[in-house]
Amino acid sequence: MMRVTTQMLNNTASKSGIMLTGRSLLDYVNGDDNSMGNGLLNALNKGSNVIDTAKKNSYEKLGKEADSLSQKAELFLKDKDTLFDKARESGDNQEIYDAIEDLVKSYNNTIAGLQSSSSALDGYYAEMLKEATAENKEALEKIGITIGKDGKMNVDKEKLQASDVDSLEKAFGSSNVFATKVAFISFKISSNAAANVASFSNQYNSYGDLYSAMSGKYDFWG
Repeated sequence: MMRVTTQMLNNTASKSGIMLTGRSLLDYVNGDDNSMGNGLLNALNKGSNVIDTAKKNSYEKLGKEADSLSQKAELFLKDKDTLFDKARESGDNQEIYDAIEDLVKSYNNTIAGLQSSSSALDGYYAEMLKEATAENKEALEKIGITIGKDGKMNVDKEKLQASDVDSLEKAFGSSNVFATKVAFISFKISSNAAANVASFSNQYNSYGDLYSAMSGKYDFWG
């Protein structure tokens, strides 16, 4: 299975002429709406070594959803023998339609998991996913995918299945940085969820180490 890396993300952005810009985590924490950031600072001040089974289970679920999202986004990132190439050759777009609907389902589940968390880092990741989707809004709407106020994507199946290959490729193909961003961010979400599961399992609260590392480790746009 292909794994998206920072170098791959930058290369794709370079090819498409799109700069990977966005708010850093510290911008997010220190912004006008910094309730998530305050939650993080409170956690830093208080700390806890108590295992929270509910949170552990929540992170396990989030990790699975994010990993699934990353894998589904990666399906669109091939340079050769792509889903779009196959559709043009066969004249059948169904595999693309199915792949898009699967990605949207995993995307929405991941967004829901992030939004149910009180972690500032999870809030930051949710904003990054929504930002990437908003940047691709026009191409998505052309194939029947709209963005709700909650940040989730809604699919008009009839409009999607009436879309031609060129429009589908414009929205999800490798020449568009959208799928690369989604794959990259969701991989980060999955990795962070796994770290939190391990933390709860070991009865260890790593918020102190997390905050000191966030501005560099998780500021992956800059």
